[in-house]
Amino acid sequence: IFMLPSLIEGLPMALLEAMAAGKPVIATSVGDIPDLLTIDNGILIPPKNSEKLVSAIQALATDKAIRKNLGEQARNTIETHYSSQLMTKNYVDLYEKTMNTMRIIN
Repeated sequence: IFMLPSLIEGLPMALLEAMAAGKPVIATSVGDIPDLLTIDNGILIPPKNSEKLVSAIQALATDKAIRKNLGEQARNTIETHYSSQLMTKNYVDLYEKTMNTMRIIN
C-alpha cells in the first residue's frame, strides 16, 4: 500500500512510480491528484481527514482482492496514459506542431 496524505501537491512523481509498480494507493484530493486517481485505480480522500484515511487503510489492509485490483488498475492507468513512450510521442507531436506553425509564420 502506498499512501500520500499531502496537503499540497502538483502531480507527484512518487505517486506515479507507486502506481507504475502496481501498488494500491491512497492519496488526498489536492493538486492534480484527482485527475489521476479514480474509484477504479485508487482511493482518493479529502485532505486533513484522518477518519477517511484510517478507513481507507483498513479497507486495503483487510481485503486482498481490493488491493490486487486497485494495484492492477493503477499500473494500467500509468501504462495507458503516462508511459515514457506516450510522453515521447506527445513531445514529438508538440515539436512538429510548433515547427509547422513557425513555417506558416515565416
